[in-house]
Amino acid sequence: MMTAETSKATVFKLGRVAFSVANCDVDFQTTLDILFPHSNQETLNEEEIYEVRTGCDRDIRGLLNHILKKHLGCIWIDAGALIAPNGKKVLLVGQSGAGKSTTTMALALRYGWKVLGEDLVLLDQKTDKIISFASPFSLKPGTRELLEETIQKTPDPILEDEWSPLGTMAGHGDIDLPFDLSIFLERAEEFDPQLEIIETGQPEFVRKILGISNLLRFKNSAEQMLGYLGSRPCLTLRNGTLAERLEAILNAVSD
Repeated sequence: MMTAETSKATVFKLGRVAFSVANCDVDFQTTLDILFPHSNQETLNEEEIYEVRTGCDRDIRGLLNHILKKHLGCIWIDAGALIAPNGKKVLLVGQSGAGKSTTTMALALRYGWKVLGEDLVLLDQKTDKIISFASPFSLKPGTRELLEETIQKTPDPILEDEWSPLGTMAGHGDIDLPFDLSIFLERAEEFDPQLEIIETGQPEFVRKILGISNLLRFKNSAEQMLGYLGSRPCLTLRNGTLAERLEAILNAVSD
C-alpha cells in the first residue's frame, strides 16, 4: 500500500511559490492534488521547491495563508481579479459577505471569464503586475444553490464541503497592470434590494479598500494603487440580486 512517505510528492504552484506538502493523510494529499495547480517540475531545482509540513492537519485555509505569507512585499486586497473574454482586466473588491466570490464564480462558470485571483488579489509593486494566484474557490453556505438558480451552473467537484478547483477557469501567467475596470461590491446596512450603480473616483475607491488590504503597510502604495486603477471611473454596486450585478458588470465591460 502506498503511503504519504513512499509516494512522490506533487509540486504545486500558487503565485510565485512552488511547493510540496508533507502530510500523513494520503486522502488529504489526493484532495490537494485536485484543488491546487501543479508546477512543471522539470524547470525547477530542488532548492526552488518549498516543502510545507502539515503533520496530519487538513486545514486548507491555513495552508493557503502560509503560502500567501511567502509573497513578501506584495500588495494584497480582499478581492477577485478576472480577465473578460474581450481581454479587459477587472477588479472586484468587497468585504466578507459582499458577494465577490460568488460573482467571480458566476462570471467564470457562465461567461468564460478567467480568474487571476479568488478572494484575495496579489499585486507586485516592483513589476506592476497582477500575480496569478490560482487558489481554489471557497463556497459559503447557499452559494451553490444561488449559482444554480441564477446561471444554471455550479462548480464541480466540491471537496471538503467547501473547496472547488479553478481548473480551466484559471488565468495563467502574471498580467500587466493597470486594471481596465474596478468595482466595489457592497450591501447597505438597511434592507433595500434595489441595485444602485455609483461612479467613484480613484481616490475615493482607494480609501474604500484601505481597510481590506495591506496598502497602509508600504510607503507610497496608496498612491501607486491610484495608477493601478486606470483612468476610467470606478464603480460601486450596492445591493441588487446576483443576476442584476452580473448584468451591470457585463454592460460595463462591454462599453
